[in-house]
Amino acid sequence: MAFLFRRDPALLSPIGFGSVGHVPFLLNHDMSYADEVNRFLRERALLDWHPNNRHGEATARVRAPAENTIFAIARDLENFLTYMEVNGLDWRAMDYRQVLRTYQADQNNGSWSERGVPLAPATINRRVGYVCEFLSWAGDRGLRPAFLILESRSTVRDRSGTATTHRFHDVAGRAGRVRERIERLRIPTVAEIDTWLAEVEAKRGKTKALACKTILETGMRLEEVALLRAAQVPDPGTILPGYPARMDICYGTKGSRQVGDPDKKGKQRLLRFGVDFLHTLDDYRRLRRAKAVAAFRRNNPGKRPSDILFLSESTGEPLTKKMIYDAWTRAEKLPFPGWSPHAGRHAFACLLLLRLIHEEGERIGQSAATLPRSVMITQAMDLVQMYVRPILGHVSEQTTARYLEWVADHFMVAEHRAAWAHYLEGNDA
Repeated sequence: MAFLFRRDPALLSPIGFGSVGHVPFLLNHDMSYADEVNRFLRERALLDWHPNNRHGEATARVRAPAENTIFAIARDLENFLTYMEVNGLDWRAMDYRQVLRTYQADQNNGSWSERGVPLAPATINRRVGYVCEFLSWAGDRGLRPAFLILESRSTVRDRSGTATTHRFHDVAGRAGRVRERIERLRIPTVAEIDTWLAEVEAKRGKTKALACKTILETGMRLEEVALLRAAQVPDPGTILPGYPARMDICYGTKGSRQVGDPDKKGKQRLLRFGVDFLHTLDDYRRLRRAKAVAAFRRNNPGKRPSDILFLSESTGEPLTKKMIYDAWTRAEKLPFPGWSPHAGRHAFACLLLLRLIHEEGERIGQSAATLPRSVMITQAMDLVQMYVRPILGHVSEQTTARYLEWVADHFMVAEHRAAWAHYLEGNDA
């Protein structure tokens, strides 16, 4: 079994190794240093090697991985090394087909799973993708034979007829990936959300319930909510009548993070949300948060209270990401199994998209439900690009497709309900 550890940047910087202070390291089952994997992690983190720029291509676009990303790569390689040990395999001798037949297949059939069930296709593809990076790197560094990845099939015709051959490349684009099925989104009803939030407030307190509601009202990520500063919440009096609230966030956002930054400051993003909820946040900041700050000062004389917006009601210490996550997920009246902060972002996106479509319909004097389906979907795609994506930050094409599918389903159900009501009223011959 392999073991993953973080380094201490404070110890490495004084001796000249601060540049790799954020890079974790792996130990083998016998607690020996996993030299090759750790060298790969260092070179991957410092851009001494990158799958898109393996041979110094001048046109390749590469970017140093964030601290969380390099840790995630290390975590997946920890899993791979453990699999190698348990199954008595040697990564130096494995070709691409063997990776697919063993490591990928055993995750897909559930035999290499903690619960004994198949892992999600996205998880399998991510893990195998990083393994292919490592093995390709090892081939480039002469630590094993070149690792050739099956990229695609090509058909070659000869005198005897048609023959299908394999075309190999030493790049990360690969054939044999587990097919990822786009699952339908499950968006809770307003009643389900209200019941769940009421339980969170009753059992975890008003502040944690408000932190959870912030995700639903603004589309922020869990970490962004935990790191939101009180000073970032704008004064409601500065919002013009009829306009949405606008709030810039940067702490905990993805992109442009500096390695080792304790504030976790990323790429700035502008949020737009309802003014009513801005008043709710402002009321909390002026009233309940002020009481939490007073409690902190009583318990910690001479210490400066945190700038974080959401503070513990009893201690005045900042709510952590785990505290908010536990408050969200450890409720008995969850809207549905698997209801998570990430699902809350999906709910925000779909409900925002639905509201924008209705508003667009009102502007042209036509109900959104009566629009031709092709027009409605085109309109939804434009709204995702113009409004939803900028607010949420990074949104994949797959996620966008799920939002559009949910909107289409919503209007289809609405049409059927209206037609059924029309029939029952006796208006249909």
